[in-house]
Amino acid sequence: MTLRQVLANNWFYPVTAGLLLAAWLCFRIPLLSPDGEQVAPAEAALIFDAFVSLPLLYWLCFRRQQSVKANIIGMIAVACCALWFAGWIVPHELQALIPRLNWLRPVILVGLGVIEIRLAIGVLKLVFKASTEGQDLQKAGVPPIMARIMLCEARFWRWVISKFRK
Repeated sequence: MTLRQVLANNWFYPVTAGLLLAAWLCFRIPLLSPDGEQVAPAEAALIFDAFVSLPLLYWLCFRRQQSVKANIIGMIAVACCALWFAGWIVPHELQALIPRLNWLRPVILVGLGVIEIRLAIGVLKLVFKASTEGQDLQKAGVPPIMARIMLCEARFWRWVISKFRK
């Protein structure tokens, strides 16, 4: 796969990096009013981007490549990461809205953790089933090279366990 194809299928990542860099620069360049006082940049716009724009861009990029469930999980994860980045981008002395949203972080992280654990258990069950092939893992969303590595590791652990049983 060429770089052009990778970027065409995953344009969300460079666009997001550019948006975050632009937001970081906007908050690092001091904005002064005509009176000479520092003006607080649009923190609300950054929060809107975190909860609306970036999840929407994620969905637009990956809607054909992933299932609806995977897209929803990804959108929630993007919103959570974007909220974290917003707290990092906006200087602490200019934060007004972000501290009020701090209660969302642990709630979202616990929810994502539960989802990730369920996904990991499902993939591990699939990997350690003796009849599983690489295509089965790829259907579950695992990249081809990772599928081969996972199957090799599963074979190794089955062999180790069989030696202990004897």
